[in-house]
Amino acid sequence: MRVPLRWLTDYVATPADAQTIANILTSRGFVVDGVEVQPMPERIVVGKIDALERHPNADRLQVGTVDVGTQKLQIVTGATNVAAGNRVPIALVGAQVYEHGATDGAAGSTKTIRASALRGVQSDGMMCSSTELALPGEFEDGILILDDDAPVGVDFWSAVRYGGAVLDLEVPSNRPDCLSIIGLAREVAAGLNVPWQEPRFAENLGTTEPKISVAIEDQTLCRRFVGQRFSNVTARRSPMWMTLRLHGAGMRSIDLLVDVSNYAMLETGQPLHFYDAVKIRGAALTARAAREGETVVTLDGVERALPRGSPVIADAQGIVGVAGVFGGQDSGVSESTSELFLEAANFSGSAVRRAAVALGLRT
Repeated sequence: MRVPLRWLTDYVATPADAQTIANILTSRGFVVDGVEVQPMPERIVVGKIDALERHPNADRLQVGTVDVGTQKLQIVTGATNVAAGNRVPIALVGAQVYEHGATDGAAGSTKTIRASALRGVQSDGMMCSSTELALPGEFEDGILILDDDAPVGVDFWSAVRYGGAVLDLEVPSNRPDCLSIIGLAREVAAGLNVPWQEPRFAENLGTTEPKISVAIEDQTLCRRFVGQRFSNVTARRSPMWMTLRLHGAGMRSIDLLVDVSNYAMLETGQPLHFYDAVKIRGAALTARAAREGETVVTLDGVERALPRGSPVIADAQGIVGVAGVFGGQDSGVSESTSELFLEAANFSGSAVRRAAVALGLRT
């Protein structure tokens, strides 16, 4: 399990460094395989491109006027993916960034940003790509485009809530309570004898009935089954801070809906599943056991015959997912999804494991 410490310290207030936290977890029965330090170049701030014009002496260069909070800088760039209004990371004069070739958190050689004239035009800083900041994960080529609400002039690492170190550790099989950021934060707080910040989530019961019912048919397979519907959902990319935390935890960012479910699972230890609400037939979901001869087409497009008794979720016409293992294709979300149904359930662990082994799926 990969644990970004910046995320962990959302829930445990401590100035302890990465090695101290690693030692605490080791003393409490966790195997820490490594401490990966994330390079964090200094003098990197969030800038807003106010204007972007063609360089008078070079067809492949642009001249930007960039607001960095305390002043406006003139910066020359060869990037083609930026536009006026974008918020981007800016390396101020004196910053040391990484040469192209340092990727996925690996620190390569550095270069120092200096004020200079590029083809006769003064440039007082640099717009940065993910590579120049040695960020983990996959990003589009070119300058890193931040969220529209990224605070101008603020330290980049604070704005994206990332940086520091990542612990690579193993959680013992008898400690499933620590298979989450919150669970490990509680453990670290106990080991350091410091306060633990219990998470507080705003309650939102909605303004209308969900119009989709949930039920448990077999209580030996499912102990709790809840759901909530969300309307007017739009497909968009995830916030940068969420993307970076997922990458740091070893998960690839897919899209907002997938990322939200993965983020919540990593943070709380509770797996979630999203359905396209309009595809749920009969407006009802039931947690039950698979019957003889039932099949399901999973999200990977494969039709799978289910062993009788496997824990499943079904709508009025058939199975829509293998509980705790894999969702079904017919009710999965897509870019056109606008009505969403969120499921959170507590299934029998042994039943989920048996179904996963029988199907040859490890998810």
